Amino acid sequence: MSGANAAAPKILQVSKGLTYTLDLTKTGADRVVADSVRLNDAAIDPAATYRVATNSFLAGGGDGFPTLGQGESDLVGGDDLTALEHYLTANSSPTNPISPPAADRITVVR
Repeated sequence: MSGANAAAPKILQVSKGLTYTLDLTKTGADRVVADSVRLNDAAIDPAATYRVATNSFLAGGGDGFPTLGQGESDLVGGDDLTALEHYLTANSSPTNPISPPAADRITVVR
């Protein structure tokens, strides 16, 4: 984590199937417990390549996550705000809102 994220750490939320442990007693990249990162309950292969979906702000290294801006083989879609608006319009309403996902994918050690 860069200096922008050190004083008040931000925790990246992850998609269903991805889990990890974040140790806030450590600093920088050591905060993510490497052998805790799992995808669909299988350990992440450090030699494999994975595609990550994120919004354009984070993909550019925003919010103190510069490593996200170092990805390779970018595959850029349409505007993320427009996509979210279209999704919410099609799948949610004031009388039938979308339920938030379970918040159990990240274990935080303080």
